[in-house]
Amino acid sequence: MAYGRNKRKATKAALTRFENYFQTIKSNRNLSQTDLVELKMRAQRADQLLEDFNAAQLKIAATETDIDFDEHDSESEQFENKFYRITSEASKFLIDQMQPQVLTPNVETNLASNSNDDLANIRLPPINLPTFDGSYDQWLFFRDTFNSLIHSNFKLTPAKKCHYLRLSLKGVAAETISSLEISDANYDVAWNILNERFENKQILVSNHVTAIFNLPSLSRESGRGLRVILDGLQKHMGALTVLKMPTEHWDALICHIVTGKFDNVTRRAWDSKTFIEELPTYKELIDFLKDRCRILESFENSCFRNASNKIERPRQSHSNFHKNTSQSFVATNSNKKCTFCQKEHLIYTCPQFLQISATEKLNNAKQMKLCINCLSIGHATKNCRSSGCRKCGIFHHTLLHFNRTDSGTVQTNNNNTSTSSYFNSTETDLKDVATTSLSTHVMHTPLIYAPCSLVVNEKPNSNTVLLSTAIIKVFNTTDKSHLCRVLLDSGSQSNFNSERLCNLLQLPIENIKHSITGISQKIETINSRVFAKVQSNFSNFEANISCLVLKSITGNIPAISFDSSLLHIPKNIALADPDFSSAKPIDLQLGADIFWELIHIG
Repeated sequence: MAYGRNKRKATKAALTRFENYFQTIKSNRNLSQTDLVELKMRAQRADQLLEDFNAAQLKIAATETDIDFDEHDSESEQFENKFYRITSEASKFLIDQMQPQVLTPNVETNLASNSNDDLANIRLPPINLPTFDGSYDQWLFFRDTFNSLIHSNFKLTPAKKCHYLRLSLKGVAAETISSLEISDANYDVAWNILNERFENKQILVSNHVTAIFNLPSLSRESGRGLRVILDGLQKHMGALTVLKMPTEHWDALICHIVTGKFDNVTRRAWDSKTFIEELPTYKELIDFLKDRCRILESFENSCFRNASNKIERPRQSHSNFHKNTSQSFVATNSNKKCTFCQKEHLIYTCPQFLQISATEKLNNAKQMKLCINCLSIGHATKNCRSSGCRKCGIFHHTLLHFNRTDSGTVQTNNNNTSTSSYFNSTETDLKDVATTSLSTHVMHTPLIYAPCSLVVNEKPNSNTVLLSTAIIKVFNTTDKSHLCRVLLDSGSQSNFNSERLCNLLQLPIENIKHSITGISQKIETINSRVFAKVQSNFSNFEANISCLVLKSITGNIPAISFDSSLLHIPKNIALADPDFSSAKPIDLQLGADIFWELIHIG
């Protein structure tokens, strides 16, 4: 009679010991292959416990006459429930640990052989081994991935695991276990060394917190920039959560840090959200960033498509074709330093030079090795292309003209020749020039002719060439217009935008690599591009254009201001640039791709 009860007690104790062992194995994150094999053997042995228990129960029922069958049945039910619960958990745990299949160094995952024929023929792409170079911020990802693919795979021998581990390590991490040979005994040693070396919670937390503080700050609105902030924030906050940091209590701190990285437009959009009763939460910040990124990326893609539709690539011969290369030829005379007094003005406007006689002017010009015809340096007089003296037509500058009297004697110009008297003498010439050359500044003529150069003389022989300029509307990312002074250049294959205008409009900048060729075949590399919408200041014409970004496009145009009233332009003509005679900067240059559309519209 005692034998049956002792057998039942021993069986129940054996099941309890198996349960305690399984719970210990289950809580261990770094299981070895030996641990899994031992668990499997114990589980197989535990399968016999139910039979042993039932045999003991039958023995008790057969030998004992005063048995309480209700209690006897309850004992059997409790044991069976406990048995099936423990063994099913152990079986599932073993199946989960056996799931990864590693067949090659690239870790291929194949479908089970008993799957249907269609799925069995599908070959999945290889899963590459994770790599680790010793960076603390990559340790958690490497540890979890390697543990799932290699470390917990009981089908691999420790020697193979050690080989895969060596293949996965680079740099400092590889040096950590470089002294260990590949063997069954050394795998656990190597894995434990890596865990002790890089499982440093203090350093890991510090690195991820520092990375959040070091997220990039935006100077202008950019979908790409906000996406970098969003992805980085989610990555590091997720890692800190895995490290069991109380990130759920960091909402106010994270919101303060991240919103400090916003540009002015994004910051205003964030501040416009009302948080009256409660402080903003981390989830609300993430939702805001996702919506903002979606809107900006959609806008930037739309601008890119519209600009691409407008851009017509010029045809080039095969021998002269260069990828991402365009040409632009815009030149202005920006050298205003006087060669006579070394002050900041041109020599033919120099008060000291104008005060001396024509003979002294000639002598000084020769001493300074100036061109006698244009009073410039850098070329010989015989190679000068200027037209010559405006008074006699001889090949010398007007300031060097000698007046001849009827008696044949030579007299010099009046030293006090004023600007107004000079303009009076040349006013007729200017009228003739204006009638054929000012059409590039007129917007409402029936037809706008090709641009011409207009030479305006403010002081004797002070040449200023007028290039085609206009005042147009340029729109920022919020569709607000700004007036901008542009240069119309039919000789340029690209449009150009100044950094000053980009900062003013806060346009999103795209990083590119583009070469442009200018005067004397000088090549310059452009690294930035923007897309913008422009509109006429007089009509409804508008276009989306792509512009290369330059620090500055050119100097002031025109180089010197002059009095436009001397041209006697009819007052009923609306000019594209009403202040075309004032020396002002250029922030946008429109090239040939849109220039002829403007000419066609008129």
